[in-house]
Amino acid sequence: MRGFIGVGRSLAVAAAVLLMVGLLGCGSGGGGNPAVDDGGNNNSGGNNYYSGTIAGELSGDILTYVGQSYRTVVIRDKRWMAENLNYLTDSSWCFGEGGEVRLDRDSSVTLTESQIQENCNTYGRLYSWSAAKTACPSGWHLPSRDEWDDLARPGMYLKSNSGWDDWCGDDGNDSCVSGNGVDNLGFSALPGGLRSSWVFEFEGTVYGRGTDYVYAGHLGLWWAVRDDGGSEAMDMSNQYDFLYESPLRTDNIDVSINVSIRCVMN
Repeated sequence: MRGFIGVGRSLAVAAAVLLMVGLLGCGSGGGGNPAVDDGGNNNSGGNNYYSGTIAGELSGDILTYVGQSYRTVVIRDKRWMAENLNYLTDSSWCFGEGGEVRLDRDSSVTLTESQIQENCNTYGRLYSWSAAKTACPSGWHLPSRDEWDDLARPGMYLKSNSGWDDWCGDDGNDSCVSGNGVDNLGFSALPGGLRSSWVFEFEGTVYGRGTDYVYAGHLGLWWAVRDDGGSEAMDMSNQYDFLYESPLRTDNIDVSINVSIRCVMN
């Protein structure tokens, strides 16, 4: 089983940690009340995109942005980045940067600088909601929920054909199957995990930690924009490669969590 770079891990532990964190919702199709953007920057109106002011240059299918090149792909008449954004800006981090990689409720590890950089090269950076709103190049934008919904395909078609952990059942004891996809659309979704400052209650005790990272190799989450301009996230996990259904679920995500970005062309 391949975990995030530098550390192997149990999917059973990962599932247990997710329940404890309580920062992600479990709804699909937009249920619940996603966190509202409190920055006063409303995106309602359809064509008011969240994007930055630095231009990228598109040559064929390659987008060059701030010295880094990204593959792009056209799906349903929309041109998407086919890699997670790796643009260094305030409030963005490589997986493992400046924090602990959580193994379970009571144990964690610190990655080396080379492991952290390799995670950034593989998965891109994890962004705060405020940073995400200006991270895409001008002429590109942070995708709306509708754009993600238009993209939705069975997970095996959107997911990269490498980089995902095996799926061994909810308790980690079943026969394992590959979590990778076939990537025949070229979208190459990768599981970049998430960054969070943890505060949660367990059996009547409130726990607080520093900065923790979880789920690289197992879970991918990407920022999306609601109709009212607020935040939500789309996610897919390693278990979707053998299910012929949409891999993209809407999570009621707390704005204190930091996740990946895919930009789409205006």
